[in-house]
Amino acid sequence: MRAWLAILFTVCLLVISYIVSAFICFDVSWILIGVTSLWAGIDSKKIGLYRYKLGFACRPIAVFCLCYVFWILFFPWYLWVRFKIKAGEIKLKDESFEGLGTIKRFFRRFSRIADRIGEWLLAGIVGLKIAFYLSA
Repeated sequence: MRAWLAILFTVCLLVISYIVSAFICFDVSWILIGVTSLWAGIDSKKIGLYRYKLGFACRPIAVFCLCYVFWILFFPWYLWVRFKIKAGEIKLKDESFEGLGTIKRFFRRFSRIADRIGEWLLAGIVGLKIAFYLSA
C-alpha cells in the first residue's frame, strides 16, 4: 500500500463514518477511531512492529494510544508501515547485547525504560481524552 493510498483509505473511512452519523443521528466516528486503533494495537503485536527499524519503538500500547489520539496522522502511517513490513522492505533491529560496552548497554536499557514510561503517559492521555468526551 502506498502512502497516498493509506491516506485515501483513512479519509474514506472518516467520510463514511460521517455520512452514517448523519443518517442515524449518532456520532460513530469515535467508534471507528476506537475500533481501528484497537485493531492497529493488536495487529502491531502480531507482526512484531517493535522489532523493526522505524526510528522509535512502537510497542502495542503505544501504537494504540498514538493511533487513538492522533488518528488522522498515525493510522495511515501504520497502514503504510504494515504494508512495508509485509513486503519485507523494512529491516529488523539488532537486538543482541553481545559486544556492547557497559555504557551502550546502560543506555539501551534506559531507552527501554523511557519507552515504557512514554507508553503509560500516552495511555493516561487516552484516558483523559475518553473522560473529556464522556463528560461533554
